[in-house]
Amino acid sequence: MDRLIASVERIAGAALLAIALLTFASVTLRYLFSAQIPDWFDLSKLLQGIAIFWGIACVCYRNEHILVDLVWEKSNEANRRRIDLIATTVVFIFLTVMAYMLAAKTFQVLQSTQATSDLRLPVGPFHLMAWLGTVAAAVLSLLRLIHLWRDTHPQSTSGQSNG
Repeated sequence: MDRLIASVERIAGAALLAIALLTFASVTLRYLFSAQIPDWFDLSKLLQGIAIFWGIACVCYRNEHILVDLVWEKSNEANRRRIDLIATTVVFIFLTVMAYMLAAKTFQVLQSTQATSDLRLPVGPFHLMAWLGTVAAAVLSLLRLIHLWRDTHPQSTSGQSNG
């Protein structure tokens, strides 16, 4: 399980690194040599989608996103568990529906000839990677829900719920 989580984190991190390197290189080339990387803006947008969706998978499983836990903090242990279960169920349902809805769009883009403007790179593979991130997010939120239900989920570094 830890290898799966680490792989998801690496994909999100690699996409963020690619965006940073692409932006740095583009700005450097533009200001120093009056040149630009073809499609750098399109590629950075597509990579950002990948980073966001794979990042959502990470934070949903680890429960390390921004939290507002006014009710959860004042609740007893049994109610905290109930809040966690309800919140994680809602997150799982949302991510599952989102992954389902994005599937149709993704496969439509994969079958089209849509490409970037300069290099004519097909955008389908980028959409596919982003969609796989939503699938990973739904799967990891389901795993978190199962662990919470069994009361076996490891605590996040913050020690808080997502309620």
